[in-house]
Amino acid sequence: LYLVIHGEVSLEGEGEGSISLTDGEAFGTWALIDEHPSLVEAHAVEPTRVLRITREDFRDLLIDHPELGLDLLRGLASRVRGLAMT
Repeated sequence: LYLVIHGEVSLEGEGEGSISLTDGEAFGTWALIDEHPSLVEAHAVEPTRVLRITREDFRDLLIDHPELGLDLLRGLASRVRGLAMT
């Protein structure tokens, strides 16, 4: 998981348009729970600082703060629902 601290990141999927993410937005959420290769490529559009959270770090965080797991599931459900509606 990557969180954009400052700057702009462009996410590009195969055969699809791009999505721009800026300060406070995250990408790579699926990688926390799924070990498959990513379906998108991320490119910094300008000088950018991101925070990287590895699977291991996230698992340790969930042990200390299990409510984060529910928040993650809500976010993923929202994304899947949005995809199903398009």
